Amino acid sequence: MNASNSAVNTYSTIEKSSLLFLNQVLKGEDKFKEYHSELEKAPHITRAPFTWIATSTDDTFLNGVVRDKATNQPLPFVNVGLMHHEVGTVTNESGSFALPLAKNHGKDSARVSMVGFKAQVFKASELLKRKGVIEIKLEQSLETPQTIYFNPQSSVRKGATGRPS
Repeated sequence: MNASNSAVNTYSTIEKSSLLFLNQVLKGEDKFKEYHSELEKAPHITRAPFTWIATSTDDTFLNGVVRDKATNQPLPFVNVGLMHHEVGTVTNESGSFALPLAKNHGKDSARVSMVGFKAQVFKASELLKRKGVIEIKLEQSLETPQTIYFNPQSSVRKGATGRPS
């Protein structure tokens, strides 16, 4: 995949937000609200569909709702964004989103993802062909996130005996 650093940063920001939200809901940790207020100030994240205002008549919105495939319940705080442009948003509490698109975004791909669910990728041009509010259903993922352990001593080279050399 060939994504810009800014696009990767946007997805990382949204992923962190999703993890904090899930920890709040599942573990009662209260770090999401503080991070969410920081996230709202980020220049690369829109508050669509609430306060984003189109500045060009060439812009349009991809309106949709994201649901859990198994339960058909709306999914809040799902990441929705373009993979090769700095455009992204998060679904609201009702699973709804409005992704602003310009004419030059038609060849890009839209990625819909949330921790605990399988991500889906769609061609933006195909989504724009659909009429009205599009519905996207995410399937729960049975994969457990990989645990990464950091050990400052692991950078020490070990010889054939297993001792630091």
